[in-house]
Amino acid sequence: MHFNQLTYPEITKKFLKFEEKYNLLFLKVDGVFPWQIARIPIFLHIVDQLIPGSTAPINKSKKKQLKDLLHRLFINVLFFNPFLDFKHKKVIVIESGRKYRDEGSYIDIYTEYLCQQLDKDHVTYTRYENNYNIDDALIKRKLNIKHLDFILLFSKLKTKFIKSSWSEIDVQKIQEITHALESEFGLKIDLPQIFDDEIRRFKAEVNLYSKLFRLKKAEEIYITNSSEKASVIEAAKNNGMLVKELQHGLMSDKDVISNYPYTNSGTLRYFPHQFYIWDNVDMFFGKLPLEEKNIIPFRNRHIERYVQKTANILKEDKTILVISQPYGSAEIQEFIKSNHIILSEYSIIYKMHPSENEQLFSTFKNEFSKVPNIRFVNNEESMYVLLKKAKYALGIYSSSLFEAKAFDCKVILLNLPGVEMSFPLLRNRENKLIDINQKVSDILI
Repeated sequence: MHFNQLTYPEITKKFLKFEEKYNLLFLKVDGVFPWQIARIPIFLHIVDQLIPGSTAPINKSKKKQLKDLLHRLFINVLFFNPFLDFKHKKVIVIESGRKYRDEGSYIDIYTEYLCQQLDKDHVTYTRYENNYNIDDALIKRKLNIKHLDFILLFSKLKTKFIKSSWSEIDVQKIQEITHALESEFGLKIDLPQIFDDEIRRFKAEVNLYSKLFRLKKAEEIYITNSSEKASVIEAAKNNGMLVKELQHGLMSDKDVISNYPYTNSGTLRYFPHQFYIWDNVDMFFGKLPLEEKNIIPFRNRHIERYVQKTANILKEDKTILVISQPYGSAEIQEFIKSNHIILSEYSIIYKMHPSENEQLFSTFKNEFSKVPNIRFVNNEESMYVLLKKAKYALGIYSSSLFEAKAFDCKVILLNLPGVEMSFPLLRNRENKLIDINQKVSDILI
């Protein structure tokens, strides 16, 4: 098999097997478990090399970069410094770093409703903002909600003065793993450098988070996406805090995030004590390294709220919502190109993904901007309103395809690499799988 013909699920399978074979989750170097910290960046590096062409780095002008840096230094660090809040609170909530438009403002849909419930239960908490994918100017700031930029920026400076200490046995073992990993995927991967960078960053961040948590004297902490928060988890555990993670999207058994099929319960150092999974939206299929008692069901209140809010919106039988994504966007666009004439009587809404290749998207948009039945949407409209209006949602493996059911929207899956992650949706016979060369009109009802 040619390595560049591997699909996303095939890469996942090989990666997890490799992880198990070399017991990498328990590899310890300089007092740290580097694979637990770096497994997602390493995995995404492999995916980006073997499935190229869809994602692209965000290119900012030097002026924009300077403006963002000054904002982080003089606003987030000075005015929203977490160390300038000395009040003791029972709970710490770290926002996800994602903001979504909601009734004229932007909210973190993964932690907003948790905080509302904590208020209702009269539980004291401190809320920390994270970096966002949207302009800070769009976010209404509250002085009582601090920002983690002081830790994120200062730790980068501290990292330069930290050296990781490796024994000769460590060096030899990591070189062996590096050669085996490169052979497994046919890529060059500088694993020693990745480990060194991650260990030093981890130590710098743990030191700062530990000082913050000692200051706050909290008993519990809520996070999302633990794969990016090893230092937070380590510092919290060192301070005797109960660490809880909230589900924040599709968790697939064909992916690496929140999926540990070969790991025993309670054995990972940098994993939360408890994991909260939505029980009103079926979007979790991975294997967690936790006992059942520590996997806790809870409601996705954002979807619940929008189901109620959109109850009076009429379904448009001739509307198709196209849900794009980073991997596969070029193929999705080609499918629309080959089908848009057949679908001339339908309204097609193309929802751009935040991480989509902007150059690729712009070329496609310019070509079809004057086609009357195609409309392009970024982040200015609610996905849930679009799902409620559309009769069909078309895509590969986006989280929104799994949310479609709550809004009575039928799903059309494109048979492209990664679609295996969406196969649970085909348990519903109203949802269909279509080949990329098939006419979409063949399956429209």
